[in-house]
Formats: sequence, C-alpha cells, structure tokens
Amino acid sequence: METLGSFLKQLRQNRSFTLGQLSVRSGVNKGTLSRWENGTYHPRIPELLCVLSALDVSSSAQVSSLRLLEAPRAIHAERSNAGIGAGALTRLSLGDLLFGLRQRAGKTQAEAARATGISRSLYSQWENDVNQPTTSLLHTVGYALGASVQEVVALSSCTLSHAPIEKSREALLQQYIETIEWGDGVTQESHTLHLLSLLANFGNLWKAGKADPGDIALIINDFGDGAEMWHNDLELRNHYHRRALALAAQANEPVHFHIVTAVRSLMDARSNLDPIKKRLADALKWRPRFRDKAGQAYLLSFIASEIAKEAPDEALRLADQYCALVADNPDEYPCRLRDRGNLLFKCGRPAESVAFIAALNPQDSFREGLKQLEMARGLAAMGAATESQNCLIAGKRVLSAMGHNYGPVKSMIDRLEHIAA
Repeated sequence: METLGSFLKQLRQNRSFTLGQLSVRSGVNKGTLSRWENGTYHPRIPELLCVLSALDVSSSAQVSSLRLLEAPRAIHAERSNAGIGAGALTRLSLGDLLFGLRQRAGKTQAEAARATGISRSLYSQWENDVNQPTTSLLHTVGYALGASVQEVVALSSCTLSHAPIEKSREALLQQYIETIEWGDGVTQESHTLHLLSLLANFGNLWKAGKADPGDIALIINDFGDGAEMWHNDLELRNHYHRRALALAAQANEPVHFHIVTAVRSLMDARSNLDPIKKRLADALKWRPRFRDKAGQAYLLSFIASEIAKEAPDEALRLADQYCALVADNPDEYPCRLRDRGNLLFKCGRPAESVAFIAALNPQDSFREGLKQLEMARGLAAMGAATESQNCLIAGKRVLSAMGHNYGPVKSMIDRLEHIAA
C-alpha cells in the first residue's frame, strides 16, 4: 500500500530534486523531509502544502497527498478544497463515523463526552476532524456510543475512509435500496459497515441541511433488524426501533420509506407491548403526514398488512378504506386492489384471495375500464350526456367481462348512472 512518504519521495525524484534542494525551495528542514519520506514523522498541513507548492505538483497530486495523510486536519483540508456540494465525491473520516454512531445512539455531544470522560469541546474537535483521539479513548467512545466490535475495528483502522461516495441524498437513497436488497455472500460485517457508512453520510448531509432526519431513521431501523438477525438481541433491536421512530417523527417531508419505518416500529408486537387497538391508533396518527389520498392509501395498506394475523377483520376494514380512497385514481386503484387480494390470504381466506386476484387480470383491461368511468364522470360534469353515457357503457362492459363487482367500483357506476338519468 502506498504511503505518504513514498508518494512524496516519488514526486521529488520526478522533479530531480535532492532533499537539500527541496529544503531550500520549501523552507522545510532537510532532516524533517527525510523523516517524512521514511515514514518516521508525519507532516503538519502548512509545511506539507509548502513542499507540494515547491514541487509544483498538480491539484490532483495535492489531493492525493492529503488523502494519504491520515491526520484529521488533512481530511478537513481536503474537504475544504473539494467542497461538500451535491454530487461531490468524498471519503468518510473518523469524525464522520463518530457522528453517525452518535446519531444512531441518540446522544448529544455532551453526553458522548461525559461517557468518554472528556470535555464536550474536545469531543466536538474529534467529530469535526480537527483533533483525533488516542486508540484507548477511541475504543472507549466507540463502546459508549453502542458500537459493535466490527465498528470499533472500523473506527480504529479507518476501514471505510478510502471509498469515495457520492454526496447527494438521491445517490445515498439509491445505495440504501441496493443495500437492503440482500444477495448471496453478504456477511454480517460487510452489511454492518455499509450501513455505518450510509449513516455517516446521511448524517453529514443532515448537518448541511441537505437531508432529512427520516433518512437517518431508515438506516437505524435496519440496524435494529440486524440486531435481531445477527445477534438475536431483542433489547438492542427495540432500542434502535424506538430511536428510528423518534427520528422519523421529525421528518419534514416524509416519504414512504420514512412512514414504513415508523409504522413498522409501532406495529411490531414484539417490541411494542401495547394492545393492538393502541398500536393501531398510534400508527393511524401518521396518516395526516401524507397530503394526498394515494399516500394515505399506501399507509393504510401497510398497516392492514401488519395487523392481518392479529386482527383480520380490522385489517379488511382498512382495506375497504384504502380502496375507496383511490377508487377514482386509475393508476393507484389497481395497486390497492391487488393489496386487498393479498391481504385476504394473510387474513386466512386463501380461496377468496385467489378469486379476488384472478378477477383483476389483465391489469390493462381493468385500468382501461376505470379510465372509461373517469371519462364518463368528466363528460357528465360538462353536460355532455350522450358522450358520458357511451363511456359509462364501455367501462361497464370491460369490468363486467372481468366479473368484477367490488364495492367502490359499483358505487362509482351507480353514481354515474344516477347522473346520466
């Protein structure tokens, strides 16, 4: 592995400078330069920049030098030069990882500092890569923040610091999706460290005002699932789920992922010992967070699926609600109907489930029938009675051929027929 010393020596030799000549040009002592090159001493940033300037190296070579210098200030200097704008490629530093772990633990800097036995200002310097803890203090703060053995090793070795990651919310969310789609050969260690890197990056974007606390909740919720999967540690799983729920509640513009994270934590009977009625009421409080009917229907669909085994009748009642919410939406309605068909199976009614789903095929024909009904309603509102009647007949013909007579569709047809009459 290339070191900073060997890299500087190669740069000097490429310029055909002796150590003495470089010392004169840079103003840095010849013995100091020699110790840099043989690795017995690490340079300070100002002196290193003077030497790089004397060598007249390119900006990319300067960045490479800073990356090889594992000192905190070098990482900070590299970031200052490159910026942290959306789309920039950066590396994770020790400070990033400490910040991510602290966010997962739900601790303030003051609490982390107290647990480590240091001042808050010193801990802040660690997170901002202005200073670096000793190995023993690093282990202490790591375990105080709930880090696993693998994570403490990553902190000590900066295992994650050499992988450039695109610093944009969209890119990180895509990485998250790819991470949770488990493939063959995924180990506990690789999965844990990948989640840790995502957590640290989302945390940095959050500090910069470019991400949402709900994004962090996603990662923490997965740590909870991993605690159960890898260690069968239910107490740790419950801790992470509660932390994820608190963060998801702070989300400014919750996306489906955020809501699922929150509701999953609320509805999990193993980590939430409240009666099903209380859990359901708490979960439904998230419904107003969605501004449109499609999002609300999605939430109700997820809740119904979560309680299908515990309370099948209540689940099917929710299914009627979410189907009715989007009955006039030709894109969403087929999806929610299919959810209802799958829900019947979860509720212990497999025969009805098979028959219900069979009636939805082909999807294109069903969607076309709904579009005809939508057109009929619009034409009726415009006073075009004849055209509205033609669309109504066409829509009924398509849906009748499929043998579909489910409530919301029938109600729409009845209303249109009443208007046409």
